[in-house]
Amino acid sequence: MAHHPARWLAPLALLAGLAGCTADGASAPGALTDPAVPAAPGAQPAPANAGTTPAATGSRLQPGMWEATVANGFKGDKITFRVAADGVTIQDVVFTGNWRCSGSTKIMDVPHVPGSFTVTAGAFSEVKREPYLAWTFEGRFTSATEATGTFRSEYDTDCDTYKLNWTARPI
Repeated sequence: MAHHPARWLAPLALLAGLAGCTADGASAPGALTDPAVPAAPGAQPAPANAGTTPAATGSRLQPGMWEATVANGFKGDKITFRVAADGVTIQDVVFTGNWRCSGSTKIMDVPHVPGSFTVTAGAFSEVKREPYLAWTFEGRFTSATEATGTFRSEYDTDCDTYKLNWTARPI
């Protein structure tokens, strides 16, 4: 019985596509690759900075103070932070705004979140803790001059900002 190439080429093409290759073994555009496996002859590697973060565009985060407006909090809630000159460190994070405390709201200005946050591949996410306080601050820089993310601060069991969505720009 003769084997007809069309009978096995179609399944091979499907498997190759799932593995990130074309039927001839070359990398498909946007395919994930294993660095331990050599590329097919003639295949062009994907750029190391592919994506939509500032690192992808080659732009550097604008250092200095940034201000975030909060989309789902109370009117006037804001977050400020400083992007260090190195472009990978966020520090001096301050939330000014309303907390929900035991059934009421209070405007509180927490001096600032302790420590710093490191930006890796255009994003950061970390929880900081001190006795009775916890802060969750995460975000992604969508360009050198814009970032989006979430912030939450909790004080003991009585007060909470709840998860706030923000967009920030340099000021």
